[in-house]
Amino acid sequence: MKNLNEDFHGTVCIYFPFFSLCLFLDLPRVQLHEIESLFWRYQRGNPATHLATIEAIYHFTVLYHKHFLQKEYSGEYDNLLFFFRFMFQKIRTIYDPNSLRAYVGRPHLL
Repeated sequence: MKNLNEDFHGTVCIYFPFFSLCLFLDLPRVQLHEIESLFWRYQRGNPATHLATIEAIYHFTVLYHKHFLQKEYSGEYDNLLFFFRFMFQKIRTIYDPNSLRAYVGRPHLL
C-alpha cells in the first residue's frame, strides 16, 4: 500500500511500508498566494489561500495558459472542476453553509 502525502510539507515523498521514495526534492515549485479556496472542508491552521489539489491544478493551468502561452483564456480547462463543483453543490445541499467552519469569516462564499 502506498500513500502520497498531499499536505504542504509532505508533497515531496511517496511513503511505502518499509521505505520512502523522495523523487521530487529538486523540482521547481510554484506558490499561488492570491487565489482564495472555495473548498468546503475546514483546514485548521491554513489560510483561505490554501487550495485544494484540483483548485491548484486548475488555477496553475489557467495562469500558464494566459502568461506563458500568451493566449486569451476561454474556458478550455473548466472541465477540471466538474467533480469539485458537483461536490461543492452537494455539500451545500446537505449542510447549511452558515454551519460550515470553512466559511466562517468568509460571508462572500455563503
